[in-house]
Amino acid sequence: MPCLYGSFEDGVQMIHARSSQAKGRIEREWGTEQGRLETEFAIRGITTPEQANAFFPEFLKNLNARFGIKPAKTESRFMPKPKSVNLDRLFTFKETRVVDNSGCFSLDGVLFQCGIKGIRPKTSVVVLISKKLGVKVLFDDSLYTPVPILTKNRADIRNSSVKVVIDEFVFRHCLRNERAS
Repeated sequence: MPCLYGSFEDGVQMIHARSSQAKGRIEREWGTEQGRLETEFAIRGITTPEQANAFFPEFLKNLNARFGIKPAKTESRFMPKPKSVNLDRLFTFKETRVVDNSGCFSLDGVLFQCGIKGIRPKTSVVVLISKKLGVKVLFDDSLYTPVPILTKNRADIRNSSVKVVIDEFVFRHCLRNERAS
């Protein structure tokens, strides 16, 4: 299923909620807590972050006692995860790329060397991008670590820190909207 930055498997699609109307219940909860906290701080004479942190567990306990609802049934409704499911692979952004004659593929203006021995030109590979995995190539059910070698402006980055290049690439694909939040 298509996603903003790639695709997820099993019909999972990421949709960023950028407004309080889209966020629903959690925004109402934050509104209640933030609206109440200022009053509770004033009543108790709390003026420092340390005092606020010490008070917060008591505040949450009272808030939950007042607004919390006990579930009618307490057993878990979650299905167990099948042993065959690899969550690190499942929850990544995926892009399909075609390998060129030199065993490279391009993604977002960065040229990567596949790192797969003997891969044939014009072979399709799946590029996995996540904060946990970084950038990996999935081919024949094995993961390979690609090496970034050139950028959009044709700058050679082979001698740069591969980790820094990969981290920045992951940020641009997976987390760019999260830093602004």
